[in-house]
Amino acid sequence: MDTKQLKPYGKIERKSIKTGQIVGEVTASLDAKKALRDALKIQEKYLSSCESNLNKAQKWKGQFSLLL
Repeated sequence: MDTKQLKPYGKIERKSIKTGQIVGEVTASLDAKKALRDALKIQEKYLSSCESNLNKAQKWKGQFSLLL
């Protein structure tokens, strides 16, 4: 990168960008993949709990209608 592109960054950031830009991008990419994987696991758990709650509600609704 040339100095004009590095101007907005601080001294330490400039040094980091010059030396480890590719490594940083790969690491960030891996971190993003892990974060997305974890988010999908959480969403899957949430959706399965919603599904089980819906099933329970439908059972209760069926039992309640029998009482009326």
